[in-house]
Amino acid sequence: MTDVVLRDLSASELTGPEVRELLRLATDFDDAGLDRVVSDVLPRLTVLAALDGGVPVALAAYAPPAPDRPVAPGQGPRPEAVTIEYLATAGGRRRTGLAGALIAGIRRRHPRAAVRASTDDDAIGFYRRAGFTDRPAPADPRWPGRRRYDCVLAPASLPAPG
Repeated sequence: MTDVVLRDLSASELTGPEVRELLRLATDFDDAGLDRVVSDVLPRLTVLAALDGGVPVALAAYAPPAPDRPVAPGQGPRPEAVTIEYLATAGGRRRTGLAGALIAGIRRRHPRAAVRASTDDDAIGFYRRAGFTDRPAPADPRWPGRRRYDCVLAPASLPAPG
């Protein structure tokens, strides 16, 4: 992984064939579904990619923590969370640490935030090995008939007690 660089993709890079293939791996969507993700969903997310020679070979598309939200009187601050919507590694690059590097990159950017993801049986092993805890999740209409899991990775750093 020595030649791989992690960086956010620009809006113009989101439409490239490598990104579409990574999204296909993450979603199993057909071309129309991928078009919708690229045009409607990705612009609202941060897309961190692992690039090798300038070519995306893995990506994590995530929603960063929400800005400070009001809380009810007497309640402490709400915990921050990053939500990974899509995570994928190109076929020939799987099991090389790229997905873990993307998660580590997200944690460096948002050390006080928990990292959340939803997955199915195909990837639950990865999330468990990466230190996520999981519980059964409700069905997701995007993937009918697949058992789903909600996964959470505790914040990398917690604020000192006040």
